[in-house]
Amino acid sequence: MKNLFIPRTIQGSSSQLFYGCRVVLFSLLVFFLLLVGPTRAHRAEVLIPLTPQEQLFLKQHSRFLAHAETDYRPFVYVEDGQARGFAVDLTNLLAERLAIHIDYVVDESWDEAMAKLKQRQIDLVLAMVNTPKRRTFAHFTDPILTTYTGLATRKDDPGGKTLANFYGRRVATVDGYWHYDVLRQHYPQIVSVSYSDNVSCLEALATGEVDGVLSSNPVLAYQIRRSYMLGLETRPVLGSVHFRSTKEGYGIRLDYPLLASALQKALDSVSETEFNELRRRWLIDDVVAPRSLVLSSKERQHLAALGELRLCIDPAWLPLEGVDEQGRYAGLTADYFELLQQQLPVPIRLVPTTSWLDTLDKAQAGDCDLLSLVSVTEDRSKFLNFTRPYLNLPIVVATRDEEIFIENIQQVIGRRLGCTKGYAITERFRRQYPAIDLVETDTVAEGVRMVQRGDIYGFVGTVAAIGQAIRDQGLDDVKISGQVDMALQLCVGVRKDDPLLLDIMDRAVAALAPGEGQRLYNKWVTVSYRQGVNLELVLAAALMAGVLIVLMVGRNRRLSQLNQEILDAHRLLEEKSRELEHLSITDRLTGLANRFKIEEAFNYEWTREKRYDQPLSLILLDLDHFKAVNDRYGHQQGDRVLCAVAGSLRRRIRETDVVGRWGGEEFMVVCPATSLYEARILAEALRVAIARIDLTPLSQQTASFGVATVRDGDDQGDTFRRADKALYRAKELGRNRMVAENE
Repeated sequence: MKNLFIPRTIQGSSSQLFYGCRVVLFSLLVFFLLLVGPTRAHRAEVLIPLTPQEQLFLKQHSRFLAHAETDYRPFVYVEDGQARGFAVDLTNLLAERLAIHIDYVVDESWDEAMAKLKQRQIDLVLAMVNTPKRRTFAHFTDPILTTYTGLATRKDDPGGKTLANFYGRRVATVDGYWHYDVLRQHYPQIVSVSYSDNVSCLEALATGEVDGVLSSNPVLAYQIRRSYMLGLETRPVLGSVHFRSTKEGYGIRLDYPLLASALQKALDSVSETEFNELRRRWLIDDVVAPRSLVLSSKERQHLAALGELRLCIDPAWLPLEGVDEQGRYAGLTADYFELLQQQLPVPIRLVPTTSWLDTLDKAQAGDCDLLSLVSVTEDRSKFLNFTRPYLNLPIVVATRDEEIFIENIQQVIGRRLGCTKGYAITERFRRQYPAIDLVETDTVAEGVRMVQRGDIYGFVGTVAAIGQAIRDQGLDDVKISGQVDMALQLCVGVRKDDPLLLDIMDRAVAALAPGEGQRLYNKWVTVSYRQGVNLELVLAAALMAGVLIVLMVGRNRRLSQLNQEILDAHRLLEEKSRELEHLSITDRLTGLANRFKIEEAFNYEWTREKRYDQPLSLILLDLDHFKAVNDRYGHQQGDRVLCAVAGSLRRRIRETDVVGRWGGEEFMVVCPATSLYEARILAEALRVAIARIDLTPLSQQTASFGVATVRDGDDQGDTFRRADKALYRAKELGRNRMVAENE
């Protein structure tokens, strides 16, 4: 009988050497383990307790056919003829552990797949909901996905967004999906219509053929973005006992119970860490998670064993975080961790520290489970893991008031600048600008005082911390003089030896509302600027002014001083508001416009095009084989490629154009007053420029382009769809090319 867990080379050698010489056998085994151990360390064998019957079945049927739905992103979909997605990666992992091979059927509809599963012409279906009707022709594993039913509507629909508002109206579902049966059985007042796939349903909604679409909410949201249907929106179905969360597992043909049981055992062998890594890879938490953290029994047991989570902070970094005069945890992160505490079943306890360096020392010694607000650096990665970022902060330079505005960091080359000891800003500044003379200080307040005394030219830090230090010390002759081309992405730090805690905290951060960290930042920074004006001083000045009108006209100078303080505070607040506005419309990684900004720009230019009858064109581009870069070189190198491409695009577009990151490896250029012919020329120039970027040691990166122009009668989505079709055509023709609409 085939042994699934011991390589055949060992089996063969052992039977010969055992009868030859035990000493030689032992030596060879030790040599073999030393040779192959390091190369296999990252993929340790997992023992799956298969029965003899299951092992024999898998030996006799080593290849299986699985249906992969064509467009159920991000869970399973087909791209370039290959099955991709969360469920596909998970299936491949299970197949590897069972020593079987899965062939994916990628060109059939859902109805065709159901028919073939009934007729036993395919062996399994990925991501299938277990219903009584389907149990008549399929076995099911435990769920691998939990999704939520969504209702897509037109944004301008004046009706409500619940199913009760759709009585007498047409609602579309996908052929064969369980939503269709539930809709007909429990909502006969709604006219049910079915289409072949989610995109067809949404296109029918966009054109007015139907009034709503029922399907998986994350899938609908993804398809609306991908198909540029800007007039549509989706939200989870509320107020219905029939459309709640859906659990999807593997559906296996009815005459293969041994395959079903073997898959279930392989599924049971996948650890929480492995599952969460797959979820992070495909951003499952970002699109599926409700606004509460769901913990597995294993995760709850782990937290119970810990008893509490020990939290370390920077005690002197207000308004971001710190300890106030009463010794209480205060600032932005105090509010943020109060929200996280509501998600977790164990208390979070603050560990007192005297400084940020003391905090880092305690984290390295294992005295802290969590660091509240930390940026990723090479040194910290030796003793910390990091969640996804929840706050992005611009970096500024403070100087004396008489210094000129700093437009470019090159202006301060050769001057002495201060940074705080142990801060990621300091490490990054030394690496990025080695020609600048850096002086390290213990606190931000100390650094700002050194600027005032003239000991250093400027001090580098976050606008919030520097602004707070200036106001707390009443340093009227110190100002924020410019912004550095650098930003801090801040995360929760988690002790390195606890990967399961990292998974829990990462999903806890994801479970909070998007932008929660930035919302709290707006709150705390706004409050702190307002507190920069001493209210008691203002009241005293007001009373004094009444007396001085009669008695002491000469004290008007003092009143003028107070007014200047108010004006300065308003100026700082306005500067901060502009910075926050910039952050809200900027892609964090590349610095280009984000999806929100690019949509806003196109809508604005589309309105101008209609009013003034000027041409308006659109360029879409997608990096070719970018997934292979991430898979082979890692996401850091992938990020490097994205930033290099963004820089190339930024340098070559015209002042009137708007370029942004549409998502992933996709970019978009809005070209006002530009004909299709002119847009083609620009797109070709961008294509050539990207292909010439030096990415050593990586190979050449290319991109495919689709170009379209606004036509009479278009709505905002029509031009997007034509450009997207042209982009798809460019990929079909071999990539690294530009294709205009109708070519």
